[in-house]
Amino acid sequence: MNIVAERQRGAVFFAIGWMLAGVFVFAVGVFALATGVFETSAENSGVEYFFFVFGGALIVWGAVMLFLVLKTPKTVALLQGETLVFCGKEYALGTIERAEYRNAYTIRLFGRPYGRLTLLLKDGGRVSASYVADVREAAEKINGLLTEDPFANEE
Repeated sequence: MNIVAERQRGAVFFAIGWMLAGVFVFAVGVFALATGVFETSAENSGVEYFFFVFGGALIVWGAVMLFLVLKTPKTVALLQGETLVFCGKEYALGTIERAEYRNAYTIRLFGRPYGRLTLLLKDGGRVSASYVADVREAAEKINGLLTEDPFANEE
């Protein structure tokens, strides 16, 4: 068994961080509304509602991200002989046309680059996984397995 692709390790904590940031911003809005700190001038009235909307958006963003991260298995792609186990389903290498990737456009401060890995099947189907660590290398490994000559070792 050869692990080809794994889920980004810090993605769960990153999603929880977005949710906690949203809770903090929402709490600032509650504090501002309760104390009336922004009601001293006409220009600032209603700012606390911005905190509600922005905090709620961060909470929803983090929840969606957490759902997508937890939907992705820890081991995304695993090679077992001539079969690639991708997200828990088995695909023969002969049924896969190619692997494509798309990097996530985020700042990578604490981890490896990650993104979406997509398998294009010869029957026209597509299978993809989000938050795949080192997504470029994983796609190159899968494409390398597909172009490898199965009779090269028999000489």
